Amino acid sequence: MVLKSNIGELIMKPFLSTILIAYLFTSGLFAADRIQQENSKVIDEFAKTEEYIKNRKISKEYRKKTLEKNLTNAIKYTMHKKFPDYQSKIKDLKADALKFEQEKGTFNYYLNYKEYYIFYNFAVDPEVYLQLPIDEKMYIKLGDQDKETAATAPPEPAKNANTQGPNKPLGEPK
Repeated sequence: MVLKSNIGELIMKPFLSTILIAYLFTSGLFAADRIQQENSKVIDEFAKTEEYIKNRKISKEYRKKTLEKNLTNAIKYTMHKKFPDYQSKIKDLKADALKFEQEKGTFNYYLNYKEYYIFYNFAVDPEVYLQLPIDEKMYIKLGDQDKETAATAPPEPAKNANTQGPNKPLGEPK
């Protein structure tokens, strides 16, 4: 039995496979470098945009309009949640119809709209960012409510000798 061996073939196969692996590796590095450069452009653009937004000067007119928009949207949202006929209650809602005060050093606002007194707490500055409040309380002023009736104590419950109240001991004589 005679073995035929081709020495050139034995040497060329590992050499070609090594060259092929080196080629694939370097082309992969170039592709990764190209993708990295494209991504760094996006990162740079993002950083520039973020820096611009952080450092921009906001006009007083923009702040006023944004606050009015936030407050009117908050009232619409509150009325929609509380009343089935909310549309009749907000049909004449305009920023001019609102009376409001901001609690100093917070994002808390106290509003008066018609007979409604509303408290809103915003997460961030409502003069800069459009948003709905994260907390709210609403009270309705009654028609006969004035300073005298608000200061009086609540009426005593009616006393009936035949009933025992929840705080009355069972063993007490009638």
